[in-house]
Amino acid sequence: MKRILFVSIALILMSSLVSCRKTEPIRVGSKNFSENKILAHMIQLIAKQENLPVHPSIVCGNTFDLQEAIKRGEIQVYPEYTGTAALMLGTAPPEKKDSSYSRVQELFKPFGLIWQKRFGFDNAYALVMTNQQAVSLGVKTISDLAARKRRLTFGADPEFLARPVDGFNSLIRRYGISPNPEVVREETRREMFRDLIQGRIHVAVAQKTDAQILEYGLILLKDDLDFFSVYEPAPVVRKDALEKHEDLGPALERLAGILDVKTMRVLNHQCDISGVDERIAAERFLRTQGLITMSEILPKERELVIAAPPADHRTELTALAAEAVRSAVPNRELEIQAVEDPEQTLSEGKAFVAVLGAEHFFKLQPKQLPERSEKMEAIAPVGNHFVHLMRKKSAVKASDSARSTFAGVDRLGVGPENSSSSRISRILLDAYGELTRVKPVTGPMDALIKALEEDRLDAVLVMTIPGDFHVAQILENSELNLQPIKGWRQQDRRFRYPFLREGRITPSIYPELGGPVDTLHTQVVIAGPRTPEKTTIGDGDPMSGLRTKRRPIPPALKKKLVAGTGLIEAIDPALPGENVSLLSRRREALPLNPQPTVSLVTGLFFVIFIGLLFALFRKKQP
Repeated sequence: MKRILFVSIALILMSSLVSCRKTEPIRVGSKNFSENKILAHMIQLIAKQENLPVHPSIVCGNTFDLQEAIKRGEIQVYPEYTGTAALMLGTAPPEKKDSSYSRVQELFKPFGLIWQKRFGFDNAYALVMTNQQAVSLGVKTISDLAARKRRLTFGADPEFLARPVDGFNSLIRRYGISPNPEVVREETRREMFRDLIQGRIHVAVAQKTDAQILEYGLILLKDDLDFFSVYEPAPVVRKDALEKHEDLGPALERLAGILDVKTMRVLNHQCDISGVDERIAAERFLRTQGLITMSEILPKERELVIAAPPADHRTELTALAAEAVRSAVPNRELEIQAVEDPEQTLSEGKAFVAVLGAEHFFKLQPKQLPERSEKMEAIAPVGNHFVHLMRKKSAVKASDSARSTFAGVDRLGVGPENSSSSRISRILLDAYGELTRVKPVTGPMDALIKALEEDRLDAVLVMTIPGDFHVAQILENSELNLQPIKGWRQQDRRFRYPFLREGRITPSIYPELGGPVDTLHTQVVIAGPRTPEKTTIGDGDPMSGLRTKRRPIPPALKKKLVAGTGLIEAIDPALPGENVSLLSRRREALPLNPQPTVSLVTGLFFVIFIGLLFALFRKKQP
């Protein structure tokens, strides 16, 4: 009887253990960066869509830790890259994508690990530059770097510097880059890209799907010798997990080929730049693809909006402003929106800050002084926009250039309505007395340039940073040239428009120029709402019932925004605003007597002086 009871209990325990194993949740792993986390969440979500038991958390670690964890069964699946997998197992990745994928499939089989179909994109290493640096140095390929005799400065993370097969030293040897470039070891990608934008390094070692390529409009140099290996991600799954969960394999196949480099770059931008949670980014994308239909998992966060004029909302300066906002207000989703009236958008509280050129702070009043806006204030400078007046070389006559800046111009392309280019165009036409004669033509800049090349326009004015990649392409691939802005000091133009400063564009910026071109520029700043003079009745303060429609940026937050730009420059005095924090990088409190000898001598004189006073007092006392 006891034996029968014992066997029954054993059978019950065994059946319960089996049932527990069948319902054991699938654990998904991820590496410690946004892209891999997004892919891991996609794996998790697609499995959950198929009603598979999935553990709610994701195990994060480096490549070695994850490979060991999946071998031990601590995780059942994680996204891996073909190039990384091959290098971890001691073999160089093949150059071709399909060959690399087949190779790692063979290498992982003995470990009981199965590679599923690939996500569809290649996240290989790449060398990137700002468009300004690429244009000024005349660089398009990595071989062009080797042809430069000037010593260049590279920025790279510690891992790439240490890689023996496809790392920095191998790259230098393969391309024969000499003299040996100066290398800046960047601990984080954020620091590396910031140094690149601010000109501290010339070239950065990035990956093709990095969000900063989109954010800053960086240029990828062509790997003309095919040095970099292929890095295509795919889910790696334990064989026993596929056997236990029959629906897991078909579910993962639904992720095959759903991503390309541009799409992955956008998703990375949402997380690394805009502050979106990786799970939310993955969930939104899968919903747009119709791959999941379950209810939303995480609540939506309120966005911080940065307003920018039309055609200005994706430049290096707006990217720098966004970086300053993210450092001042971390862990918030951020969006840069192009708006027709940034001043009104700030006034109504629809944007946190705006990125504006100085011209947006003034309203044009023909033949009078412009009216300065009192609804906005400048908080922190982020750079400068230069006037680029482009004309056909064959259409410009020497007599026209001598007479006036706009001589021979009847139809002027000025970009989208209310953009920086259109505002500056109206100001310049008024300043030169051409406002009634010259007809401004608005529209997309590409269409206006085409119209200029086809003689349907006489000139096009573009307000942008010096060295802008698109302007450089226009000057390089056509017969267009920059027209100088002359005679600005005459007739008190500087007095009427003090926010327009004289500048010069040189051939070092655009090699196609025959010589320096005199022009004008304005400061671009982070702008915020200004303190209103009057308050309005509302439901704000419960004590007074008064509420302001616009709320200014607090002083402490202004200081964070100034620090976040990384620039040491004052706000243009023509703009409304205060220079909150303009400190040197090194401040020292100097002692009153910096030399010890001086201090000793001063002390002795003081003692002698007190002694003489005491002696005189004693002498007079009797």
